[in-house]
Amino acid sequence: MTPSDGWVRISATVSGLLPGERCRLLVRTVTGERILAGGWVVSPAAPRDDAVTVQATALVAPEDIAAIQVENTEGVLLASVPA
Repeated sequence: MTPSDGWVRISATVSGLLPGERCRLLVRTVTGERILAGGWVVSPAAPRDDAVTVQATALVAPEDIAAIQVENTEGVLLASVPA
């Protein structure tokens, strides 16, 4: 399968997260759909300025992506990068 088959690979590096925070990586489409691409828990021992790199895959065509977002499991938006 290649990206032209309707999926993308995502590598996101995020810092400033709280130790122990439960996070998820989302793809927001141009139509407003939210597609879950991955999730993780920040190490409770991690300093807040440590960066976390997440590798993920989403079933969405690259041209349909409006933004890549990180939110916690409470639904609070922590980061957003436009496509």
